[in-house]
Amino acid sequence: MIYLLLTILMNIGLFLSFRSFTKFGINTLNAIVINYLVCVITGVLLYGRTIQANIQILSEPWISFPVILGVFFMATFYLMALTTQKYNVAVATITSKMSMLIPVLFGLYVFHFDNARFTMLNFLGLAFAVLSIVLCSRRRKDNKTRIWDGKYLLFLPAVVFIATGCIDTSINYINAYLITPSQKPLIPVIVFLTAFLAGIILLLAKREKIRIKDVIGGIYLGIPNFFSLYFLMFSLTWLNNNGAVLYPILNVGIIVSSTLASLLIFKEKLIKPNIIGLILSLVAIFLISYQDIISYFS
Repeated sequence: MIYLLLTILMNIGLFLSFRSFTKFGINTLNAIVINYLVCVITGVLLYGRTIQANIQILSEPWISFPVILGVFFMATFYLMALTTQKYNVAVATITSKMSMLIPVLFGLYVFHFDNARFTMLNFLGLAFAVLSIVLCSRRRKDNKTRIWDGKYLLFLPAVVFIATGCIDTSINYINAYLITPSQKPLIPVIVFLTAFLAGIILLLAKREKIRIKDVIGGIYLGIPNFFSLYFLMFSLTWLNNNGAVLYPILNVGIIVSSTLASLLIFKEKLIKPNIIGLILSLVAIFLISYQDIISYFS
């Protein structure tokens, strides 16, 4: 349970970091690239000995898997930033969080992680989770925001949806089938190092200039970003790699916590759909995990 709570907490840190970029005029793409370098440095400083002891993992035939995943990380972050610009934050949030349907379906029908336990009440909870994410992400209309841009109408949200879902599914697969517990610290380092290299190529292509405040933004984004992936892998292990249970609870927890953070820190006001979404999210979490709750108290 503690790893799940820590994963949610780290994702709140990501949310707050991104929210601050607009306020401080930080270039999002530059900060994202710097953030991946910070992730690598964080992993090496904290788990250097563990990484060194498991360095033989680099000779494994499947090592290209997390390398490719790193490229996906960079590309998906960039596309999410574009989605936010071309639509709004709510569209980007809903698209990325609803992608949990992909790892859920893979977990149930491809990986067969404890799919016998998934009852109609669990599926009802999953439906409530999707609806709660949509409702919690609603914001007051801003006449200055262009929500729809014909050129990007379907392409960007669709790609973000698929890419984010593929990333979560891949993490689930790597954690379940490819690595041992002692190798967990090395996987985020490999993923983030590849993402950083891919980001450098993108910056060179776009000829972006990195400013001091972009570096600062990347630093305070990178630390929670590293631990969000690190704790996610331990959360999967805690739930026997059952992504069908973890990802709905995790995403609902993130969206609810982020909404509350906006309320407390940024003084945003909740509208009626947000309140309904918060209530639905609590029902969804209970329905998705009611077997674990009952077994815990029995």
